[in-house]
Amino acid sequence: MPKIDPITLSVVRGILETTQREMTLA
Repeated sequence: MPKIDPITLSVVRGILETTQREMTLA
């Protein structure tokens, strides 16, 4: 399993949070 650098991790986390927010509002 490759190591994920902190920048990519934070970007993915931000995308997931935005997706959850949109799904909650929808």
